[in-house]
Amino acid sequence: MGARVLAERSSPLGQLTVVESNAVPFRHAPGLSLSAPQPPPDQFAIFTDGEGFSALNRYDGSRETLVYVDYLTSALPYHLTNKPRSWSWERGPARTCCRRCMTAQQRSTRWS
Repeated sequence: MGARVLAERSSPLGQLTVVESNAVPFRHAPGLSLSAPQPPPDQFAIFTDGEGFSALNRYDGSRETLVYVDYLTSALPYHLTNKPRSWSWERGPARTCCRRCMTAQQRSTRWS
């Protein structure tokens, strides 16, 4: 079986399409270390207006599923301090928020 559309929604931000591919699974983890103990979990792709995609992890409720997030280059700042705090202004998947949780973030504010 190839790719299939799981959901489509229209909003002021554009046409959002969620796609699953079993034949060639989506794997999007830019900056993932070669020393990561496991690859990213299965992912869905979210396309906005049919352009480049954002990844959405399939989450089974287990923290081990998302351990790869701690091995992304973007997690480095959270390892360089004993009391990490952050503020982010972004739109899109919540990988940053997930990364904060995985690195025992003490205080985090997110504006979307």
